[in-house]
Amino acid sequence: MSISIVLFVDDFTKYTWIFPLKLKSETMSVFLKFNAFVDRHFSTKIQTLHTDWGGEFRGLGAHLETLGIRHIRSCPYIHQQNGCAERKHQHVVETGLSLLAQSTLPSEFWWDAFFTSTTIINVLPTPTLQNKSPSQVLYSKSPSLSQLR
Repeated sequence: MSISIVLFVDDFTKYTWIFPLKLKSETMSVFLKFNAFVDRHFSTKIQTLHTDWGGEFRGLGAHLETLGIRHIRSCPYIHQQNGCAERKHQHVVETGLSLLAQSTLPSEFWWDAFFTSTTIINVLPTPTLQNKSPSQVLYSKSPSLSQLR
């Protein structure tokens, strides 16, 4: 089973969006859809995209320039320069795998586990945000926990 995901983290709120990828080459089309989502749902535009030097991000340059989005790439093999996304990725994956292991569901449910872990992380308060959740900071209201059962 090949698992590929791309996640986008808002630097201010730490809110995370996660998307499954069948192929890493889908990253550009996923980002363009995500950018359109941000344009439609929030009163701001994406100003900067910070990525590693992964091949999936190399084709984004011209598109980002057209959209007026600055593209910052971390130096190869220096994961600390992309620390926020690296830590968030690790948190999502570890939580998702823990949920999957606890549920005893087959590995085909990896996406459900990762999506659920992202949802949980987005509604949990964090000291980084003065004990508010990323969802609360992004939407300026307490998140509904009714979807968590």
